[in-house]
Formats: sequence, C-alpha cells, structure tokens
Amino acid sequence: VLVGFQVDTTCPRGGLFLFNHTCRDTFAVPANAFLDLAQGPMVAGSLRGTELCERHCLHQSDLDPCRQECECAFVREVLQAVRDWPKRRV
Repeated sequence: VLVGFQVDTTCPRGGLFLFNHTCRDTFAVPANAFLDLAQGPMVAGSLRGTELCERHCLHQSDLDPCRQECECAFVREVLQAVRDWPKRRV
C-alpha cells in the first residue's frame, strides 16, 4: 500500500515512493522508476517557497494531486496512478 513520498528538494526525480508491505515492513522505490506513469509535461523550475506552492511535497503522507506547473507536480500525478492501482491480498 502506498503510504507516502519522501521528497528530494534538490532533485524531484530523486525522491522515494514509500510502501507498506503485508509483512508489516516499509520499503522505498526511487521516483524515477515510475516516470513512465507521468502523463503531463515535465516542467523545469520549482515553485517551492512561493505563494503558488500548494506545499504537498512538504508532507510525506500527503498524497493529494498538485494543480501547479512545477517540476515536482509529476510526482503528484504518479502518486494518484499508484494509489489507484487495484490491490490484491496475497
């Protein structure tokens, strides 16, 4: 189960998607492993620290989408795709 995203403020593609496994362990997968799930354009430039920033990336457990054109927005799009994947119990 997707439980969060650990942002890398210097490189959005360097962040980590955090998952809880049924064995009660948490593991991380690099954001760049999911780049093919991003449908929108990859934007250059961060809005972090500006009035336009919705501050989703600042909270590890915040999985909500971002509506801004920011270099980190693709992560929010991928989070939605991964969060909505059908899950099955093993």
